Amino acid sequence: MKIKLTLFAWLVLAFGSASLAQSNDEAVYIGKWSNGRGFELTLTKRTLKLGAASKMLRFVDITKVSDGSTFYLQVFNPGKLNYFSSFAVVTVDWESKPAKMRVVFYRTLRDLFDSENVQCSESFYLEDVESKFNQT
Repeated sequence: MKIKLTLFAWLVLAFGSASLAQSNDEAVYIGKWSNGRGFELTLTKRTLKLGAASKMLRFVDITKVSDGSTFYLQVFNPGKLNYFSSFAVVTVDWESKPAKMRVVFYRTLRDLFDSENVQCSESFYLEDVESKFNQT
């Protein structure tokens, strides 16, 4: 019985890690994006930063199911930064030239899923195509 439980726990851990790794690999929003007015948004697998003066903020991709272009993020903001709210919807359009990403910020998860009470909305364009493929 103990061997079966150990095997079950190992399988859950192995498949859970594989699905987590897969979701990180599908994060098409990773890269350096510009809004065309001098602000740069840099996204890695776990952090985001707007402009040179702001701090890196940690986020978690809370997307359950995606069409490959829409993602849901929970942003962990340690202080009061007026640009970032707690939740964001990121939509990437690779068909436009240059590639376009729309980010809409919401204060609560309920607002995000109801698409109500938008705190901020901004469009960004892929600044450097190479940055998309050189992130670690």
